[in-house]
Amino acid sequence: MMKLTLTVSLSGLDRISAKATRDGSGRTRILKKWGLRFRAFAERRFVKFSQGGGDWAPLKSKRRRGAKARAAILRDTGTLLMALSPVLMKGRGAIEDTKGFSVTVGYGGPGAHPGGNGATIAEIATYHHTGAGALPKRTVVDVPPSSVIALMAQDAVKELYG
Repeated sequence: MMKLTLTVSLSGLDRISAKATRDGSGRTRILKKWGLRFRAFAERRFVKFSQGGGDWAPLKSKRRRGAKARAAILRDTGTLLMALSPVLMKGRGAIEDTKGFSVTVGYGGPGAHPGGNGATIAEIATYHHTGAGALPKRTVVDVPPSSVIALMAQDAVKELYG
């Protein structure tokens, strides 16, 4: 089974990490917030890039013809975007795992992609992410900017210290 994930860890915050480990419910709430915050970032980024606002290669002219001509980049079925949605956290093709003081978010599981000829959602995401065959590389899951990471650190401080 193929997975495409990113693990976000603020383990460098030793004091907060130690307190979160002692306060198991606080740790759980922090990691849930981090997962939601990362998914929101990933979803916004995906929408922006699919509309040509990032560094994804544009659709080839032959791909722009026919019924799917109005589709944005990687948006013809909406499946890859839905798997990143913070609202549909446990949606088909979405994974979110916690371990220690980190959360792993991305694509995984056996969910078949509706247009993938038997390929899973994670496989389709990985093909696009890495660039496979004639597909150009389009980074689907990426490291959040420092502004998002700072908000994640604030989430932890607020949760543990009020």
